Amino acid sequence: MVSTGRTRARRGEGGRLAEEILFAAEALLVEAEDEQAVTVRAVARRAGVTTPSVYLHYAGKAALLDAVCLKVWGDLDERLTAATAGVADPLDALRRCGMAYVRFGLDHPVQYRLLMMGRPLTRGEGRAGAPAGTARTNGAADTAGAVGTAAQTTAAQAALEQMTRVVRGCVDAGVFHGEPCPLALSLWAAVHGCVSLLLSKPDLGWPPIEDFVDHTVRMAGLGSALISRITIPGGTYDSATIAAELDRTADRLHLHRQEQQ
Repeated sequence: MVSTGRTRARRGEGGRLAEEILFAAEALLVEAEDEQAVTVRAVARRAGVTTPSVYLHYAGKAALLDAVCLKVWGDLDERLTAATAGVADPLDALRRCGMAYVRFGLDHPVQYRLLMMGRPLTRGEGRAGAPAGTARTNGAADTAGAVGTAAQTTAAQAALEQMTRVVRGCVDAGVFHGEPCPLALSLWAAVHGCVSLLLSKPDLGWPPIEDFVDHTVRMAGLGSALISRITIPGGTYDSATIAAELDRTADRLHLHRQEQQ
């Protein structure tokens, strides 16, 4: 058995015991890279406690997975806030935010997959364990293999709030036109797609991650800036018109850059 590096809690130290159980569940999940390794019995063995002790703090496997996955999610807020702190240019802040988001997902692949890519549990599914505070000794709850809808919603809302914050800066600066939240959803879809593809298809022959993510975020950001300006009733302008106008815009931007150098 691999040591968790924790000492067993003394009687009456319920909060510490809950942390040790969570630490054990997290270690099992990360080491195996598979939620099937996180059973109540395995967690109890890893934490050096009895199975009923686990049920005193967590209703079952799904509750453990919820807690383990959400435990790292606070790191996402910190990373995205740090990545954009002091960045004056809103598009640059958006690019940095996107890169930090993708890096977070790649650094926590199992938790990200369970929270953002997993199938939500239906009501009552996978939660056959006893309520918190009730001891159980059988393994009925150990068959659950996904996190709950509430945890997935919490994670999604936290991510969307951060993306909306950065997009609002683009709207305030006049880069984007429109409401921040719908724009943020589209841009979030772009960076989530990067994480999902990199995790699910790692051997596809991707370019360097920084280049791939930078290109994707720039494409989504500049595309949003354009679409938010040219949408007309019934759609947008025809492709030939857009291409010609983009060529002229690119020429003007190149000229402007040359004049500044």
